[in-house]
Amino acid sequence: MTMHSLATRALYNRTQVHHALCGSDVRQARADWIDPVAIGELFSAVGQRPFFERLRAFVRERIHFDNCVVVAFSPLRKPLVLHQWAPEVPDYFGMLHDDMAYQNDPFFQQAMKGSQDTVHTLQSIAPIEFFDSAFFDHYYRQVGMIDELGLISSQDSEHILHLSISRSAQSTVFAQGDCDSMAYMGPLLSVALKQHCALWFERMFFQRIGRDEDTLRAFTPLLVGRLGPDRGVTPREAEVAALMLRGHTNDSIALILGIRAGTVKVHRKNLYAKLEISSTAELFLLCQRPAGSAWDC
Repeated sequence: MTMHSLATRALYNRTQVHHALCGSDVRQARADWIDPVAIGELFSAVGQRPFFERLRAFVRERIHFDNCVVVAFSPLRKPLVLHQWAPEVPDYFGMLHDDMAYQNDPFFQQAMKGSQDTVHTLQSIAPIEFFDSAFFDHYYRQVGMIDELGLISSQDSEHILHLSISRSAQSTVFAQGDCDSMAYMGPLLSVALKQHCALWFERMFFQRIGRDEDTLRAFTPLLVGRLGPDRGVTPREAEVAALMLRGHTNDSIALILGIRAGTVKVHRKNLYAKLEISSTAELFLLCQRPAGSAWDC
């Protein structure tokens, strides 16, 4: 066994306590450092540009870390990097987008298991052989990361949020208190992240929908939820509606979706009937109505 293998095995053994740690003794975590003012500042930034900066500051006041990434995992496409703060390695997460390598990320694998609103350390979810893998060498060692602590939270039917904080070589691995603190803050952080990212997805939807089929499919669930599943709007009808909102004609919608123009007309007719509207302008107004209005969308 190589010296590197011995070192990683020793590190792994030293942190095995994390397996049963996250979420088990959260009640012992102290609440006196949860400052109401800081919570107010965090939630006042939801939907605003300073949100992730305040999120970092909120967590860092309670847990030391060297890097922070917020990513939306999906079983259907590459992760969406929503925020990245890595002073020493600017492209901290970018390399995972190449050659589907992100599928080897233990946190991605954990998210795909359906874990929701849970806290994990790298040491607690990665099998021991992971620390001798090419992925560990080419990613974690290359960026100098020695440990990672992450909150996994489901955003919608296709996106799972991952708030990741990590420590580099000059620091130490996360201790029990760090994991307890993250688990204690987890519900609050999860709500803030979900609210902010829901607004982010919606903005991206109206900015990017219709540019390509992959982007279209990524944001279709948002429009299905926006229009209201109780009205029976199908994913295909939502795709048609999304492209209509971007100004596409029946012919261009047919080209993007790979269907006949006549089929697009049928989808539009069914969509109008379900939503009780008669024009694209009404569709636009419907999607702009605040929640709780007569249309409730």
